[in-house]
Amino acid sequence: MDTKIISLLIFTIVMTVTPGPNNMLLTISGTKYGYIKSTPFIIGIALGLISQIILFSLGLNAVFEIFPLFNTIIKIIGFSYLIYISIKIFTTDSKVKVDSKIDKPLSIFKGIAFQYLNPKAYLMTLTASTLYPKLIVIIIFYLIIPPLSTSLWALFGSFIGKFINGDRGYVNKILGILTAFSAVLMIK
Repeated sequence: MDTKIISLLIFTIVMTVTPGPNNMLLTISGTKYGYIKSTPFIIGIALGLISQIILFSLGLNAVFEIFPLFNTIIKIIGFSYLIYISIKIFTTDSKVKVDSKIDKPLSIFKGIAFQYLNPKAYLMTLTASTLYPKLIVIIIFYLIIPPLSTSLWALFGSFIGKFINGDRGYVNKILGILTAFSAVLMIK
């Protein structure tokens, strides 16, 4: 097997299975809604990453090279949004029941859109698109690996959700802190 394919495979697995904004949101979603209702967000994440890879392959990476300030702006916006999310998670009332008419899991579209606020997604897709020149191989990898990797986090959240019996107070606090921590790691 080509060493570039192996390195792309390892890179994709490591970047999508390690803690980060996507995986923290999927853990929360799994805790609150279960795995099945979290799958649209999982699909949206993969589609969002693929859309970024395509854009970088078409030359978006040149924008980042010509205007390095653009990368800083994305990091600041992404960081701010993640801190906002972490505060919302941390301060969520643990006694509130899920109201299916108001409170809904994240959609495919929100999964796609979130990738454009996620600094880790930019790092991942820019690196992947420059690491291996064959776009179709990268797309195939990102159709398979991110949904499998991120599913682990939604399943983990679903597992936690079964044991907390509706009182998510301490889980919200922990996940809020972890989300803020992932935001801090992304801003470096």
